[in-house]
Amino acid sequence: MVSAAQAAPAAERVDFRRLLWAGPPAIAAAVIANVIIRFVAVAALQPDPAFMPLSVAMPILCSRSLAGLAR
Repeated sequence: MVSAAQAAPAAERVDFRRLLWAGPPAIAAAVIANVIIRFVAVAALQPDPAFMPLSVAMPILCSRSLAGLAR
């Protein structure tokens, strides 16, 4: 009979070199996805152009900042 302590998998370690390699493309993909969603939403809903949160720069800045903080 195998005890639970012996069957538990070893804790995985994070390889930070891979994280540094995969992080920037993941952030770029998030920015691109947010901009595409923004263009579709603005085209469909046609909000007032003066509404600043829906300007082109806002989703880029927000997704880049928040994804950068998540690293």
